[in-house]
Amino acid sequence: MGIDAQGRFWRAAQSSEVRYDIYLMTLTLPLGWRGSRADSASFDKNLNNVEPLIDLTDLQFVTTYGLVRLACTLAHNEKRGFETAVCLPLSVNVRNYLSRMGFQTVLDEYSCSKPSDLPIVRSSNLTDLLLELQTFEDNLSIEKLSNLVWNRLDGRVSPQSLDAIYMGLGEIADNVRYHAGISWGFIAAQTYMTGTPQERITFAIGDIGIGIRKALALYRPNTDLKAIKLALTYDVSGIDEPGRGVGIPTTVEAVTDIQGFVHLRTGVSSVDVFKEKTIENMQTKHLDGTIIGVEVPCRPGG
Repeated sequence: MGIDAQGRFWRAAQSSEVRYDIYLMTLTLPLGWRGSRADSASFDKNLNNVEPLIDLTDLQFVTTYGLVRLACTLAHNEKRGFETAVCLPLSVNVRNYLSRMGFQTVLDEYSCSKPSDLPIVRSSNLTDLLLELQTFEDNLSIEKLSNLVWNRLDGRVSPQSLDAIYMGLGEIADNVRYHAGISWGFIAAQTYMTGTPQERITFAIGDIGIGIRKALALYRPNTDLKAIKLALTYDVSGIDEPGRGVGIPTTVEAVTDIQGFVHLRTGVSSVDVFKEKTIENMQTKHLDGTIIGVEVPCRPGG
């Protein structure tokens, strides 16, 4: 799906009375993060079988969060010793978009689907607008994400907010490498220029590590939700050292201060953090590791 088409769907989703359920999802497979039904449908529906299935047949829209969620699911299944069959979308637009955003590389690495399933699409240089789905193991990919976010927000938000988000992204990436029990994760980002009340950038960072609850075992959280709340608190870290535990709360505070929001998902819980409220959700599927999705308006208050 092209950027313009994505924007038109985004506008329709935002005007819907069920915005927090319809955003970036289909009726059978939500790939957004808003609402208690997010991530609930046909992910991992046959995990007890030899060949798990991810059914994307009716998928009409997907965001960076959805891409990272898919990649984490496929990687996690491989980690468990499963080959995953992926039923790709019937929509030509969505298949083209998945191809443009680099999902074929993930399919080749983690899925038993044939590599020819996604079309080959021509791609112009849009490095100033998006970051294709990719793994990160070092600072290079995170710097690409941080620089993209910086360039989209520079001159449109306060220098203090910009610095905080830039620093927070680096800290979140460090959390994966030093606290998640795994040295790599997935990232993706995209700017939406049309079809919304204002230009917005979304990005997601995810991993298939031990999850927040185990990472913060020092504080003995007995639920995933309590672990998330701890992660949103300054100076709380799995490593008891000064200066730790600032990445996630710094990012959340900076993003919500400019009318953006953050979705944080781990285990069987997730939270949506806005400026004026926090929405707590219980999920139907357990997620090993952690995924953070962020939406930031490039013109706050527009």
